Amino acid sequence: MTQTDPAAPVYCAPANAAEAGRVDIRTVRSNPDYWYPVAWSREVKPGKTIGTRYAGLPIALVRPKEGPVFALEDRCAHRQVPLSKGEVKGDSVKCCYHGWAYGRSGRCIDVPYLARASSPTGCAPFPAASRMG
Repeated sequence: MTQTDPAAPVYCAPANAAEAGRVDIRTVRSNPDYWYPVAWSREVKPGKTIGTRYAGLPIALVRPKEGPVFALEDRCAHRQVPLSKGEVKGDSVKCCYHGWAYGRSGRCIDVPYLARASSPTGCAPFPAASRMG
């Protein structure tokens, strides 16, 4: 089976959540040195995004039409709207509310009504991979 096998789970690593100080990983009994399944690959269709949770944190899993799956904090930096309700455009996800776009790294790469030089900060990225197959 390959990384794009729909029967393979999608895994996220909790390290960034702990580093961001939002969740004490010890309280959810997970080890930051391991990866944890958060969804099945068949649930994350090419060109789509889904919302899931890990350790109480909302995560948006995004699978571009080309390239591997990536995970971002499931909230737009602008109005906290879930990015999982957004639209995948190339290698980014666009918020459904005001159209802010976020790349794989979580950095805000486009705000339709602002100059590029004044782009705001983005959202937290999570390590993600489709494995076990």
